[in-house]
Amino acid sequence: MKLFNLLKGITYQSILGNDNVDIDNLTQDTREEFTKNTAYFAVKGTQVDGHNYIDDAIEKGALVIFCETKPDNIADNVSYVVLDSVLDVMGYIVSNFYDNPSHKLKIIAITGTNGKTTVATSLYQSLLLLGEKSALFSTAGDFINGAEFHSDKKASSSMEIIELHKNLRKSLNEGCSYVCLEATSHALDQQRLVGTKIAGAIFTNLTQDHLDYHPDFNHYQNSKKRLFDELENSAFALVNIDDSYGSTMISETQAHIISYGNRAYLNPISRDLTFMVKGFGLTGTEVYFNEILTEVKFVGEFNMYNLIAVYGALLQLGFNMVEIGVALSRIQGARGRMEIVTGEKEGVIGIVDYAHTPDALENVLATLAELPHNKLITLVGVGGDRDRIKRPLMAKIAQKNSDHVLYTSDNPRTENPEQIFSDLLSGCDVQKKNFEKIEDRELAIKKAVELSGTSDIILIAGKGHEDNKIIGIEKIHFDDKEILNKYI
Repeated sequence: MKLFNLLKGITYQSILGNDNVDIDNLTQDTREEFTKNTAYFAVKGTQVDGHNYIDDAIEKGALVIFCETKPDNIADNVSYVVLDSVLDVMGYIVSNFYDNPSHKLKIIAITGTNGKTTVATSLYQSLLLLGEKSALFSTAGDFINGAEFHSDKKASSSMEIIELHKNLRKSLNEGCSYVCLEATSHALDQQRLVGTKIAGAIFTNLTQDHLDYHPDFNHYQNSKKRLFDELENSAFALVNIDDSYGSTMISETQAHIISYGNRAYLNPISRDLTFMVKGFGLTGTEVYFNEILTEVKFVGEFNMYNLIAVYGALLQLGFNMVEIGVALSRIQGARGRMEIVTGEKEGVIGIVDYAHTPDALENVLATLAELPHNKLITLVGVGGDRDRIKRPLMAKIAQKNSDHVLYTSDNPRTENPEQIFSDLLSGCDVQKKNFEKIEDRELAIKKAVELSGTSDIILIAGKGHEDNKIIGIEKIHFDDKEILNKYI
């Protein structure tokens, strides 16, 4: 594609060099492979400034440099596009390169602290059951039309700008009409969705998380709110109005607003969509979504919030409510989200769940407490180099709501494990003797199984779908479900 075509609709300060050059590759990372027609974005990131690597990019063969300041040394046969802010327009440039795939797809973006993966996965599965070709970009994996694919994303949660538009184009080329994607606070703060046309956005809830990245909770909240602030008036905003931050999320949106919540909550807030639980057990729930009664393979009030959001999104996309009810009764949910594991130890149920925030852990434990059981045994840890404030909160919640707790390693990364355990155990009531520390996660899982008996429930919390543990900077294979299956 010609450079001048990449710049359609883009405001820039100046171009030094030829705007008629051909571009066949985009990158913002000089560690990647360059073709002979590569354009390099000098992004000022949270950790490094891409302007410091412009010379490296040119040495590797970059023909075009997008930057914010003209370099001191101007290379021959290289075109420089000087912008007020690379990040402000990068998404639009990349979208142009891939022929604006988001304009030809209906993209539903889900944000919130908890529930993003479950909502995105459930919406994606429902669309497939309704006969629609669809894609899913999520923490628990990336899929197109039922098949998982390797998306080349650098982080476990969300794609960088170039990766996103490349995979939107891939989805479109494979016949997709819909894309369900998680919009994390990191992605929104780093403007990774700028240039992406969003057909609808869903807000699940907001509780403490990621304060290792965000300077404070207000910054975290505003990062989420940005998704709704930037919606066009043709889009819809589907919001959990029972959450105390729901009304804040939609306070400045131009989109069509639809609220949802629990019918059982007796307060003056009006809701466009409601759910009401008729009854539930370990393997499912009978629930009304508005007036449609269906049985879903999910348990817990928090999951009913997730599913009424899916129900609402499908209504907005034009599907029949009865067909939606049938689809919701058939979906399985996401990997590592309240996933049941049983084995040879009769009468013992294992649950693998991604709960890694105080609110998520409390919700899961509250759900399990309502099920018939003898003892509830919880295994939980917290990651290193991450939000320290939530550590004692999670320990306190686990101890208060469990008969026995095993505090163990999660992903220590480069942090001293003893510091992690010190923070974690500071939230414990030492007078209660219902907890112990076992640093080795496999040994902790084994001990949880050994402690269990008939009618006991074991909750393995924190890693969910993850199939590795990070020690230092090394990733080592580790799968909670796999290890639990080994011992249960």
